[in-house]
Amino acid sequence: MSFQKSVSFFPAYYLPGDFVSTNPRQLAVGSIYNTEAGSTFNYLAPAGGIQVGTFVSFDPATGAVSQNPSTYSKIGFVPRTWMAVIADYLGESSYTIPQGLPLNLVVKGADMASQVWPANVAADSEVWAENLTGMPTTGNTSITGSISGTTLTVTAIAAGALVVNGALAGAAAGTVILSQVDGTPGGVGTYAVNISQTVASGTLTQPATDTGWKTHGSAVAGDVTIISA
Repeated sequence: MSFQKSVSFFPAYYLPGDFVSTNPRQLAVGSIYNTEAGSTFNYLAPAGGIQVGTFVSFDPATGAVSQNPSTYSKIGFVPRTWMAVIADYLGESSYTIPQGLPLNLVVKGADMASQVWPANVAADSEVWAENLTGMPTTGNTSITGSISGTTLTVTAIAAGALVVNGALAGAAAGTVILSQVDGTPGGVGTYAVNISQTVASGTLTQPATDTGWKTHGSAVAGDVTIISA
């Protein structure tokens, strides 16, 4: 059982995945039967689970879902509908919907609170989703950087912003950014990666997918902001 550790004088207006308006919305509804495909499962969380407040891709014909927004033809947003499960011993919170639970995916028409942003973002900006995590970002990210051991040193950002837990192309296969150690959020600085390697200074990328959504207002790195389709 967890215990309260702090009190906020001004509670948050919303949490990642919250509906922040009563606008009409279009959903792809998870169920145990897909009438279109005649299958027994429809829009269920895949192995590894799905994170609330992120984007996923899905296939209406098969009911398959992937956390990678580029895998299937349709993109949906994962709302906070009390489906996440605390699986860690003595854990206090979770945004992970575990494998096998149905997902109700927001397709369009809604105003939603997204997960935190990796960098500052202006109002009315296009919302992209990093291809491994589905986390919102500002676009395809291209950087100049080098890797020594498990330390990534970024010296320049050509486009976008780096997402923690996102994949890094141009390094060893399977390289993921574990955390930012210092520097500008999502930008120039040092990061920890999961695979020890040596990569000379050059161009590295973090692919993302255009979701077709936009931001309502501006946000700074680490903020939750309102997005809409």
